[in-house]
Amino acid sequence: MFCKIPPVAPTGVAAQLRPRPFAGTLARDSSAMSQLLIQQYLNQLATLKKVSGSTRESVVREAFKDLLKGWARSHDLVFVPEYEIETKTKERRYVDGALLYELRVPFGYWEAKDEKDDLEAEIEYKFKRGYTTMKMREFEPKSST
Repeated sequence: MFCKIPPVAPTGVAAQLRPRPFAGTLARDSSAMSQLLIQQYLNQLATLKKVSGSTRESVVREAFKDLLKGWARSHDLVFVPEYEIETKTKERRYVDGALLYELRVPFGYWEAKDEKDDLEAEIEYKFKRGYTTMKMREFEPKSST
């Protein structure tokens, strides 16, 4: 299965928060790389579903892991599978993956879920077990004046 994803230019806050490479050429290359990675992910996902007949998390997570690894490389981040975090009570937990800066500072965490999971219930369960909570920050768009 092949499906073409048309380029979408971010607007509003998303456009202002988007990482900005040095020049226009690099920005186009980064956007093209992201589109290529997404297309590869969709193709791999379709193949996995077709061959395995399953949409279970353990089957389809590999395709998304590959997408994260590729995206991380293109943004000078490192993907670390089964990343260990420590809870406030000093217990160890493992997220499915983390994107880290080379100085070991986390950029973000990834937990795989399948289509049948109740995401709200899963999130609540993880937080109750002490998984880290990443607070969302509100960003105000910069004035163009």
